[in-house]
Amino acid sequence: MFKILNVLLMLIGCFGWIACNHAVSKSPGSEISSEVNTNLPSEAEKMEVVGENNFWKCSVKLTDPNNSFVKVQFLSNSEGIAISSNGFLFKTTDGGQKWQSFKVGITKKGRISDIYFVSSQIGWITIAKEREDYLNELGDESVVLKTEDGGKSWKNKFSINSVVIEKVSFPGEKEGWVIGRKTLLKDTLIDQIFVNHTNDGGETWSDITGDLPESLNDMAEDIIPTKLNEALLLTNGIIYKILANEKKLILLANLDERPQTYFGSFGLLPNDNLWAAGGADSKEGIWGILKKKEGNIWKSYETNAYLRKLIFISENEIFASGHFVSDVTSKTDIVRKPFLRFSNNGGKSWENVCGDKSIAEISFFYFMNTNRLWAIGDNKIILLERL
Repeated sequence: MFKILNVLLMLIGCFGWIACNHAVSKSPGSEISSEVNTNLPSEAEKMEVVGENNFWKCSVKLTDPNNSFVKVQFLSNSEGIAISSNGFLFKTTDGGQKWQSFKVGITKKGRISDIYFVSSQIGWITIAKEREDYLNELGDESVVLKTEDGGKSWKNKFSINSVVIEKVSFPGEKEGWVIGRKTLLKDTLIDQIFVNHTNDGGETWSDITGDLPESLNDMAEDIIPTKLNEALLLTNGIIYKILANEKKLILLANLDERPQTYFGSFGLLPNDNLWAAGGADSKEGIWGILKKKEGNIWKSYETNAYLRKLIFISENEIFASGHFVSDVTSKTDIVRKPFLRFSNNGGKSWENVCGDKSIAEISFFYFMNTNRLWAIGDNKIILLERL
């Protein structure tokens, strides 16, 4: 009974996007270091929507009426791969004009959380199954599968309980990363960052976050490999640098926003400055925020719309997706409308893209070049081209 009460108290304290304790300390094994902390105050400027943008063309290239897409990736201008939530792999060799699909032969139950192809033949899929009973710390399961024949067959390269793997990234055929959350049973159940790393094509894996401080309760949201055995990691509002060989996480930035704010996008600008974006849709309100590091301070831009995904295609050009409240017909019936917007001045002002074309809220961007990128909107794969 005492165990159940503790879990319920934890759920209340961490409900929705309310951040749990982000205290940083050191312990044996994996190490957290606060050598660099750019948690500096900044005043936010308002993002303005100034009109429509007619210099980008939006084309729906693939639709699956029965399932949503998880990810799209292009290996060249002509060769692309996509995966749907029901396990169908789609391939194109003509830049998305025509697609071939086939069922991925996966018997492991769960949802496909991510896919990453290194070449036309070598690729990776992660499958995650969340526990149905929250009190069962062993209920979560994840598996990492590898193909060497373009997706016709898959081999299990890594399986683990008590972990939900959300993302996989391989900067080359040998080195790779998987991230997500792991559940530990201490006095209560706690969720912590999970990062695993391989240097031999998935034959062996090293748990970078094997022995983190109990106070570091969070989930790994996104990862960007930067060089061999190094990467940047985004958790909810905190950015780390990972040193795989040393099993060390260095704190680069605590974004320090209102506790309901969820950061789901981050990256490096061409000048190597960090940026991060996110927002909230809660009883406290709907808002979005973009933060960019400029020198020793973080510049902030805010909007009254929720920013779901954001991508820089150059130092000052940005695409952003999300939703805003378009109409309130009653106290309980709130209408949320998706948007796709473009900025050419670093986020100060924005223009709507695609006009009134019926598109779902964009959940994923894939950058090709400054004139061409791909996006996923629920059950559609969309090509954005500069005119």
